[in-house]
Amino acid sequence: MEAHPPLAVHDLFAAASKKFDRTRDWLCASEQSNARHELVEAHLFTAVRELGRLLMQAHMDLRVEREKPLPAPAAVSELARPRLLARNLDTVLGTVRVGRIAWQTPREATVVPLDRALGMPAVQYSFGVQRFVAEQAETMSFDRTGVSLHAMGIEVPKRQREQIIVRMAQDFEAFYSERPRPANDTVTPHTLLVMSADSVGVRVVPRSLREDTRKAAAKAAADFVAAGSVRGDPMAPRVGHTHDHRMAVVTMNWDQDPQPRTAADIVEQFKPKAARTRVEIKLPRPRNRRVRATLERSQGEAIAEMFAEAERRDPRHERPWVVLLDGSQSQREQVLAEARKRGVQVELVLDLIHGLHYLWDAGKALHGGTTAGADAWVTQYVLRVLTRPVAFVVSGLRKVASHGNTPPKARAALRKCATYFENNTLAMDYANALAAGYPIATGNIEGACRHLVRDRMDITGARWTTEGAEAMLEIRALMKSGDWEEYCRYHFRKEHDRCYTAVKKVA
Repeated sequence: MEAHPPLAVHDLFAAASKKFDRTRDWLCASEQSNARHELVEAHLFTAVRELGRLLMQAHMDLRVEREKPLPAPAAVSELARPRLLARNLDTVLGTVRVGRIAWQTPREATVVPLDRALGMPAVQYSFGVQRFVAEQAETMSFDRTGVSLHAMGIEVPKRQREQIIVRMAQDFEAFYSERPRPANDTVTPHTLLVMSADSVGVRVVPRSLREDTRKAAAKAAADFVAAGSVRGDPMAPRVGHTHDHRMAVVTMNWDQDPQPRTAADIVEQFKPKAARTRVEIKLPRPRNRRVRATLERSQGEAIAEMFAEAERRDPRHERPWVVLLDGSQSQREQVLAEARKRGVQVELVLDLIHGLHYLWDAGKALHGGTTAGADAWVTQYVLRVLTRPVAFVVSGLRKVASHGNTPPKARAALRKCATYFENNTLAMDYANALAAGYPIATGNIEGACRHLVRDRMDITGARWTTEGAEAMLEIRALMKSGDWEEYCRYHFRKEHDRCYTAVKKVA
């Protein structure tokens, strides 16, 4: 401070002081005595933002002025000579010009001490701007994101917004791999460790399609042309499948206390509220949820990652591991293979609603639609599914299907239902699942598919690259899991390390 008397500091902040004085004078002027509040608000929003930018600019100028008389850093050669460099930094307050002293020699890397001290980003946008872009783009299209940022006085071109999303998500895997187990004193050896997985389609650009889908898309286009159809012809036959989607695999881990129930408790929930005679027993809320989605990795890789998260939470396999399934054979086989690989016993539970769908198809075919008879038949079989072995239920369905009076349509629906139950026998021990207090529905993962993927990725007109979609899904997963704040601190620290752990060459 001795090398910089108060007058010098005052001069650096003079522009900010004048802006403050002008803003205060405007507020005190008689012309504003009857001003409406929204006009005052709009004026102050612009004025205060500019005041903040001027203050930040003055601070940056002060930093470089204080650096000028300092000796060369110990890490640089005696031949190094100082040179004043400057670069723009786009902040949430506006663009500031950042001056720095660079120590240069012809054959050695340039050392810029102030860059490290300020933690200057590798790109022109501050960490604050990068975070704003990610938080806005997470809920709206990139075009709408630009409009929202402009309203805040932040200008980032669309292409740069897309690149920032990818950059913000680059530490996603490292963040979770280095993160300690969830700190939760309420987790006990009896607390359930629940997992679930599902898939949902995302519309992508042609180059991001998987190979099989790309071939199907090319064939569909060739068939369209061969049929003599003209693109844009409103009378042309519609193409049933455009083959422009790639499947995103969504997985979820959470902790949940067990809540034993009975079959009657479950059946009661299917009745209208006015007709219920039993007090509803609700499952405890899930805790420590971690949800993620991937477009790049396969279903097997996503399930392996889901198991890795479970093992991170319960490395000694002391807690009950429950996996909720949706009836997919490949999903079931991959879950069992991963469990064998890790030497852990898992309890498979098929989503009851998926099974109920097949029962309703059979009931409606038997009783001519959604009738009282169909409702009574389905209720009877739901109770059997929840209380009896699956083989008993399958036997009953096949016996009804083989009856001479059963209509052909109902016979086909009954056999389809019986086959579905047979294929999922391992995951349909509902009697023991209810007694142990396990969840028996996949509402959490289906909700995640909707909130995590569809709400953003299905915005009208959106078509994604694999890289862009993966980054967006990772950012949304962090926010839905409640980890965004912690991740931002981790990511910006990593960004600083990448820029300044090694000596950086400055052009």
